[in-house]
Formats: sequence, C-alpha cells, structure tokens
Amino acid sequence: MKVSEKWLREWVPAELSGDELNEALTMLGLEVDDYSPLASFADSIVVAKIVSFEPHPDASKLNVCQVDNGNGLHQVVCGAPNVSAGLVVPMATVGTTMPNGMQIKSAKLRGVESNGMLCSASELGLSEDHSGLMPLDPSLPLGQPLIEALGMDDHVIDVAITPNRGDCVSIRGLAIDLSARLQSTLNLPELSPVAAGHSDQFPIQIEPNAPCGRYVGRVVKGIDAKATAPEWMTKRLLASGIRSISLAVDITNYVMLELGQPMHAFDLDTLANGIVVRLASGDEQITLLDGREITPDANTLLIADHEKPLAIAGIMGSENSGVSDATVNVLFESAWFHPDAIQGRLRQYNCHTESGYRFERGVDPEAQAMAIERATALLIDIAGGEAGPLCIEENSAYLPSQRTISLSKTRLLRLLGFDVSDEAVNSMLTTLGCEVDQSGDVFTVTPPLRRFDLNIEEDLVEEVARVYGFDRIPRVVPKMSMPIKPLDESLMPIDTIKDRLVARGYNEAVTYSFIRESDNTVFNPDVDHIALSNPISSEMGVMRDSLLPGLCRAAAYNQARQRNRVRLFESGLRFAGEGAEEQHATLAGLIVGSQFSENWRDNGAADFFSVKADIEDLCAVVRGKLEFAAAELPGMHPGRTAQLLFNRKPIGWFGELHPETAEYFELHGRVIVWQMDLSPLLHRQKRAPSVPSKYPSVRRDIALLVPNRVSVSQLLQAVNKAKASHLVESIVFDNYTGKGVEPGYRNVAIGLVFQSSSSTLDDLEVDNAVEKTLQILNKSCEAQLRH
Repeated sequence: MKVSEKWLREWVPAELSGDELNEALTMLGLEVDDYSPLASFADSIVVAKIVSFEPHPDASKLNVCQVDNGNGLHQVVCGAPNVSAGLVVPMATVGTTMPNGMQIKSAKLRGVESNGMLCSASELGLSEDHSGLMPLDPSLPLGQPLIEALGMDDHVIDVAITPNRGDCVSIRGLAIDLSARLQSTLNLPELSPVAAGHSDQFPIQIEPNAPCGRYVGRVVKGIDAKATAPEWMTKRLLASGIRSISLAVDITNYVMLELGQPMHAFDLDTLANGIVVRLASGDEQITLLDGREITPDANTLLIADHEKPLAIAGIMGSENSGVSDATVNVLFESAWFHPDAIQGRLRQYNCHTESGYRFERGVDPEAQAMAIERATALLIDIAGGEAGPLCIEENSAYLPSQRTISLSKTRLLRLLGFDVSDEAVNSMLTTLGCEVDQSGDVFTVTPPLRRFDLNIEEDLVEEVARVYGFDRIPRVVPKMSMPIKPLDESLMPIDTIKDRLVARGYNEAVTYSFIRESDNTVFNPDVDHIALSNPISSEMGVMRDSLLPGLCRAAAYNQARQRNRVRLFESGLRFAGEGAEEQHATLAGLIVGSQFSENWRDNGAADFFSVKADIEDLCAVVRGKLEFAAAELPGMHPGRTAQLLFNRKPIGWFGELHPETAEYFELHGRVIVWQMDLSPLLHRQKRAPSVPSKYPSVRRDIALLVPNRVSVSQLLQAVNKAKASHLVESIVFDNYTGKGVEPGYRNVAIGLVFQSSSSTLDDLEVDNAVEKTLQILNKSCEAQLRH
C-alpha cells in the first residue's frame, strides 16, 4: 500500500525524520518496502514567466522566448503551441536532469542560442498531457522550485501489509498503530454527520442468503457536474498510485484510502426502483467498467437494481451504472461484505482492484456510515448539492459478533520474557482501540471489530510486544542450572559401532525405507508386507522388513560402475505388523569382492569367515558372549549361513547369498551379508574395576600331549574351568605336530601366569594351582603333561 508521508503526518504529528518514521512502521510489523520522493524532477526545475517571444527566424514552428526565472532573463527556444506573453510555466535550467534522463544544456537550435527548456506536464512525468506547456498559477513566486510550488515536496511510503492486517490498508489504520507505538496524538478528520437537505431515499434490500452484513446508501442531489477534484486531493491519490477520474469517483477513492472503507458512486438517474444485494443467477451477463463482459457464477455476490446487475460486490462496477461528466444526482453506497464472499473472486474474474484487495482481507464492520458521511461532506463542499438521509439495511446473520479475550499477566511475562507494567499494557491496548477491564492479574480485552486478527491470548501478547517495540525488549541472558548428568557406561553410542565398522573398511549407506514388494519377498516370503496407500512409484510400494534389499541394490549399482570391491553397512528401521506399528532398529552389512584393497600380496576374495571376523570384532566392543549356530534361511546359500547368538539370545544371522538371489539383484561374485538387531549392541557389560597388583607374577609353561580331535579353544576352556587360584592369564604359544610326537597327537604349549593382589606367591601355591589345572585338562581333554 502506497501512502503520502505528509498525509500520514497530519494524522500523527510526530517529530521524526523520514527514516525514523519508516523504522517505527517496520518495527510494528508494517514493513516499509520503499520510500521515494513523490515527484521525480529536480529542484532546478523552477517557476518562470514568459516575458516576451518572437518567431524563430529559421523555423516556422519554433519561438524564441525571453523568460524570467527569478534570476534574470534567459533566452529559450520553444516549440509549444500555447506560448504567450505573461504565461507562467515550469522551466528546466541548464544542468537539469529530466525525469526521462535527458540532460539540459546550452545549445543552438537552428542557429539561435537556447539556455534551458520550458516544460509540459508529460515531460515532468505529472500526466500524459503533452499538448503544450504546463500553465501554472500566475501568483507563484518566480524562481521557486516547482516541487515546492506544486506542493509535491512529499515522499511516498510503500508499506507491505500482511494478509491478516486488513485494518491497516488505510491512513487511519496505519495512524492508529503508529500513534500507539510513538505515544503520539491521533488527529482524526472532521467526521460530523451531514444534515439532510431533502427526504429522498433509494430503497435497499439484502436477500437472506446474500453474505452482506450491512449496506448503507445516501442520495446526493443537484451537484455541479463540472466540478473537479481539488489539487490537494489528486496529489494524495497520485501518491497512492490512483489516477484522478472524476470528482465523485475521486472522493470514493480518497475515503477508501483514508478510512479503509471501499465505496461506490452510482448515477442515480440510471438506477431502477432500488438496490438489491443478491447472489448471481448464473446465466446473467454484466459489462464491467474495464469493458469486459462476464457471466458471474451462482456463488458470486452482486449489487443490482430491479432490472439489471450493477456491480460485482466489493470488486468492480458495471459501465452502465457509474457516474459520468453529466451526473448531477449521485447514490453513494458503502457496504460490509463477508470476506469469504470476496476471497478468490479477484483471481476468478481477473479483477485486481483496490476495493477487492481490502474486502477480501476484511474491512471495519462499523465504518460504513462513517465513510458515507465523510464522502458526502467532501462532495457537498466541492460540488454543492443536498444530501438525503442515510438508508441502512443489515443482515445480522453475516455481521461479526463482539468477542472478549482474557490476558493474564503470568502468560504475558512468560511469552515476552520481561515485565510490562499494568498501566503500560492498559494504555497500549486502549490506544489500539480495545476496551480493557482489569481484575487482579487478568485483563479482559474487547478488541474492535475491525481487528479480525485478534482472537486468542497470544494475539494480545503480540500486540503488546509490537507496540512496546521489539527493539526495546531487554536482552537478558537466561539463568539456568546445568547439572552434568552421569554417563551410563553400559550404553554404547551408535557412532562407536559405526566407527568400528568404518575402521574395518565398510562404508555407511542410507537406503529408502520404501522398496519394491518382490525385493521384500526374497528374504521374507511368508510375511504380509506393509503396502503404501499412495506410493511414489511401483518400485517403492511397500515398507521394508529387511535392510538387505536396499544394500543389495546399492552394491549392484556400484558394481555396474566398476566398483568391484564393495563393503557397505546401514543402521535403520525395518517395519512389521499391520500399520507398521512394529519398528525394529537394525544393523546390516554386505561385502563382495576382494578381502583387502588391491596390493602386492596375495589378496583372495572375501568369504564367510571374513564377515565372521568382522562380527566378532564388533561384538567384542560390547563385551558380550557371541556364538554361532547353523541355519537355513530364504535367499541364503545352504550350508553357508549361521545364526548369531549374543549372550545366548538370537540377534541375527549372516551368510552367503544364494546364487539365484545374487542373480536377482544383478550382483556378481560371492556376496556375504549380515543383519542383526541393533538394540542388544547398544548395551555393553560394565567392566569391574580392579586395582593392579603390586606383587610380582609367576609364569609356568606346560607342554601337553593332546589328541588331534581336541581344539585349542577346548583346552583354554578347560583351563578356565579349573579355576586355579591366582590364575590371571593363559597363553597358547606353541602347537606342534611331527617328529617326536605320536601319530594322532600334537604338542600344545600353554603359559600359565599367576599373580596375587595381596602377597607374593610361593612355589607351593603355584605348584598346587598348576596341578589342579593339569587334572582338569587330563579329565576333560585327555591331555598329558610331557616331561
């Protein structure tokens, strides 16, 4: 919305610079998009008088003028047809830059020197009239800058009004907010009722289903049809981007800009029997003021008389009902239409008008009579005539009702973060037009009906913050205690697990939770898959119940691009149950290709045992007991798949893909995959704290003759089972078969380390512990001590 700065300052006479005024509006939430001079011409364009003139000696259409601009006589060559002695006109002196960018210089025109330029209105950008020089008031002092002489030393403020602030699309609305912010006087214009000079009324009818809450009309008879809008009015309209049309139309536009209430002026003599506010029939046509003929649909609100439609309500009138240069009897109308009846209609009929812009946001439901009174007073003052009584028709079903909002000081303090005195809150809200009643710590606020944006307590808090000033809110560092919570050592961060996998050569992948149904079936053929009601594509039609299909597709994508060694892992959710109410945190991985990246040593393909080593390393961090058990699963190679048991509970499985499965996913080579529940890995066993012994350790090495069927792990299990006193470590350091060892047996050497935390061990204690261990080894593993 564009407004004249001078006009706004008449309502709010605050001693502020232009920048300070713009800052105040912006801090109110009424952002100033642009601030520019009303006139685009320079101060060097001045008032001048043509003293005399004579025809150009070498050009029939040019005149050589002697011009007084208050600084002596100057010779100017001019081709305007209305040149005459004594005519006061604008003169651009030498050095002036014209609005179109042209530079005025001393020059010779057909051999005659010219020092300056006499201007038309079009050359100054004031109108499109280029028929001749722009005549000025002869009483103006010569040499006065034209911008001052025309009263155009003003600026245009372009304010970006948000859709919820329809009350601010007017000088009145801006001034109310600005006066509250600046705590300044609000100067309202004279809005006294105009006395009726005759009793003529024009009947008004609102049909019950028409979304029009109030319609106000007044007949003004006998106006001067030749009267035009005064210069001060047209300048303010110009500043707001509205061109002057005729007196009655200019007055309705002026009142709309001033009070925010759109109006329309009908030629009373063209109307038949009365005004009817109704919905369109759906088959009637109307020719709008812009010349377009349209057929409004049945949901469009119309203003009509008893014979024809006159206007699309709140948007645009018809060309056969507007005022003309011959109009002497006027019907002013001012209405309140429900915003829902206007919203969307501007785009539907391509009628983006100033009135529609306001009606679709909501205008003041109480401003209709006030606008009529203001327009009537202006029209009679300028063009004479007599006003009739106001005619008011209402449809209470569509009028907004008064509402009250409670605002507690506790809530205000909590949301603002600082305390505002009761007096300040009361003053700010009252200045905005609210009625405030305080009881204890609660304000009961009745906002004005024009404020459609005030509905809940938080809206009032925002009003207090806006008027108080966001820039004045004190900066207070919040005080808070920040106790350091103890870390639970049993919780394993997911990043630790990921870092472990990355250290073993894996790359983390992130795949879609939506996959094709056939991919899900590969690993879980007997499960009812969760289908999406509105999938992105057929390839993303179900929710995954395994992470492996996504990893297989990612690996195939890499192989297709010559990445033959692929090691991927992913942590994410897999879904089960109707409606995906079961969501399982899962960790899965895949390897295919060589065991290590290319190097000069022997580098075979990764296999079952490669993944087994990765899983053992991963579970070692968690400090749990990992076991493996043979398994057969869909999509997996029989005999090359194992179940994972962690602390004797199944957590997942790993193995080699069946060749058919690998072919389905377009994978090449032996593909080893694994998947496990993530939750058990996120809880590790706590380490029992121990104090290092200050006493020396004792080591005894024993050589055992052991049957080949007994594994080294069985021997170590037997050593642990013996629970020899003070045994702290057992180390296998030799495993020999060959010369000197009986067939079917091998020699295994184990180092046993003993240490006490309370004393130095003597030989007898160590010998007894070794003897106990040998007995268990012999009994459990048929191991014999070699001498």
